Amino acid sequence: MKKIVGVLVAVFAVSLMAAGVQAADKYSVGTVPADDQGGTCVPINVEADSNGTDVNGYIIRLTYDSTKVSPVKYGSDDLEKDCYAEAGTGFDAGNSILVSDVISADGDNKTLVVAWAGAAPVHINANQTQEMAEVKFVKANTSDDAVDQEVPIKVELAALTNDGSSTVDVNSAQVEVADGEIVVGKYGDINNDTFVDAFDAGLALKHAASDEKLLTVQQIKIGDVNADGHVDAFDAGLILKHSVSMGEYIFPVEQQ
Repeated sequence: MKKIVGVLVAVFAVSLMAAGVQAADKYSVGTVPADDQGGTCVPINVEADSNGTDVNGYIIRLTYDSTKVSPVKYGSDDLEKDCYAEAGTGFDAGNSILVSDVISADGDNKTLVVAWAGAAPVHINANQTQEMAEVKFVKANTSDDAVDQEVPIKVELAALTNDGSSTVDVNSAQVEVADGEIVVGKYGDINNDTFVDAFDAGLALKHAASDEKLLTVQQIKIGDVNADGHVDAFDAGLILKHSVSMGEYIFPVEQQ
């Protein structure tokens, strides 16, 4: 374990001076509820190529606008420091450690680093995707009325080791790490009045029935409460159901 951590620390020192690899989108757009409860879980996935791969150490950087969103503390790590990430399935086994910290800032942009090391590697099967870690973000300013803003979350793979003594070339096609964006807003609140109600359901129906597609890209993301890529009568029904549920979120996408 100490050997793996030592390799990661050494590589991390070098990687901070090098540009990270930004990969293709691997996770769906989420939302940070306007009431600042729950937050948006951002999975960090690894996708193996046709040969499969082993992972027993990684360092990942997440860069975000700190005026828009903030990472949520999951608890304390093995070093008894604040931990802003949770290990994915398989990466949460015994004889492994996960640490995270905000290590740099460039103006309003901050960088959160997540590092993991395991005594035994986690095997990723050929052409399979597996979640290495998860980070949750919440809205940084709950008084901000602009609840439908897109907030890019840049996720970069800084270092990866599969045998504890050498690192994988992160410029290779062997692995891809997720990056994407989230929406600061509340699912279903299409008209951005902080309520999810019949007015929003009406907008969803009007959009679905119109050939001109009345909603903006941001409104479509917030109105697509069943996460099927469309705003239609099914979403309108869920929005109406939510509006009479005494404020309890019932959207399937919120439960993922």
